[in-house]
Amino acid sequence: MAKRRISAGGGASHEIHHFMGTQSTRRGCRLTMSIAEGMLSSKREILIRLLRVKFDAVPETTVQRVESISSTDELYRLLEKIIHANSLSEMGLDGAKA
Repeated sequence: MAKRRISAGGGASHEIHHFMGTQSTRRGCRLTMSIAEGMLSSKREILIRLLRVKFDAVPETTVQRVESISSTDELYRLLEKIIHANSLSEMGLDGAKA
């Protein structure tokens, strides 16, 4: 983002520059958070889809559990685990965990 300088005398230009930088940083943080949440959401959807393909009936409690996962590492772990797991229980997704 281009830095804007408004000459109003004294320290006003510095204050406006700081404000504009802060606003830009906030927008950048919001965008980064939106992208990260979108990636998490996609991984959750993929995991749920794979669970349904592999195990047919997936209880709503398991779907809710997956939808509540906020760790990319945990989602990757489960996505890898589905390859060898023979049941939701082996994956730790049998509904017992909250």
